[in-house]
Amino acid sequence: MPSIIPKAIFNTVESIKQQSTLLNVSLYPTFAEKDYQCARSFLLAYKNNNATFKTYRSEIERLLQWAWLVRYKSVLKLSREDIESYIGFCQKPFKSWIGAFQTFRFITKDGQNQPNSKWRPFVANSSKSGLDFGMPV
Repeated sequence: MPSIIPKAIFNTVESIKQQSTLLNVSLYPTFAEKDYQCARSFLLAYKNNNATFKTYRSEIERLLQWAWLVRYKSVLKLSREDIESYIGFCQKPFKSWIGAFQTFRFITKDGQNQPNSKWRPFVANSSKSGLDFGMPV
C-alpha cells in the first residue's frame, strides 16, 4: 500500500480554467502533467453542466490518482488488465484513501486556494461499513 495520500487535483470549473498546470507536481511522476492536461481538457468540455462536471471530475481524479500512485503509469498507457485492476481497487480502496465524511476538495489558506488535507478520493458509505472510523454502524 502506498504511503502517499492523494491530494485533490481539480476544483471548480472556474479554477481549472485558470489552473493550467498540475498542482503538487512533486507528489506525482513526470508523465502526470500530460495526463492532467488531457483530463483538464475533457472536464472543461462539461463546464456548462455542473452535475456532469462534478461526476466526471470525481471519477477522472480517482483514475488519475490510482494510475499515478498505485500503478505508476500514465492513464494513456493503461491496459485492459490495468482497468480491471482499477475497478477492483474502487470496490476495495486503501483505507488511507477513504474519508469518514465528505469534505471540501480545496480550502483557502493565507489567501491561496489549496488542496484540503482532509479530502480523500473515496468516502465511507454503507458498502464500506466494515471500516472502523469510530462511527456507529
